[in-house]
Amino acid sequence: MRRLAKERLGIEVEITIGQPPVLAQIDGRSVEMRYFHCEVTAGEPSSRSYAEIRWIPKAHLREYEFDDVSQPVATWFLSNEPR
Repeated sequence: MRRLAKERLGIEVEITIGQPPVLAQIDGRSVEMRYFHCEVTAGEPSSRSYAEIRWIPKAHLREYEFDDVSQPVATWFLSNEPR
């Protein structure tokens, strides 16, 4: 996770909470996903490798509609506070 944040987003992060695995079906394949609460410790976030990326405060997650795979993740983030 730390390496990907550095390579793909140009930032250094500290992982504060890791979500338990979420099993989902994507394009007919079963996948296991994990999401993380991270704190940016160095660098300025950019979308180097991604055409569309948005940084939104956790408090604004309720303003968005998510697909079936992402909704449980957003719900989990809203119910868990980083240490």
